[in-house]
Amino acid sequence: MTSPENTYVDINVKTRNLKNLLKKIKPLVEGNKFIYRLKENNLLLELIVVGGQRIIQLYRVKKDRLSDLIYRQKELIFEHANRKILHIYWDGEYYRLKLFTNPLTIKIVVDKINDP
Repeated sequence: MTSPENTYVDINVKTRNLKNLLKKIKPLVEGNKFIYRLKENNLLLELIVVGGQRIIQLYRVKKDRLSDLIYRQKELIFEHANRKILHIYWDGEYYRLKLFTNPLTIKIVVDKINDP
């Protein structure tokens, strides 16, 4: 298993395992900075969040059309200063990841050649 320092999480990831996605997206913590390593199309991004952040768990009530069963679907929102940074949501088939633009975060494009 690779260390979190060398892995980039693709923003277009589709998975049914929420715990596995949370392990992949776990940020590097340096003091009061959280560094997320993300891959968007062909760009490698480092998203730096300075200061505290919080993770909000939401449960959306969904109804299955075939069986008429009602179930709760878990979703997660990563917030910094009451603004969304990341949103892990269920699209009906897979968990997906959505990145929000936020003026309180710093987005750095990493050079693929010089990146360890």
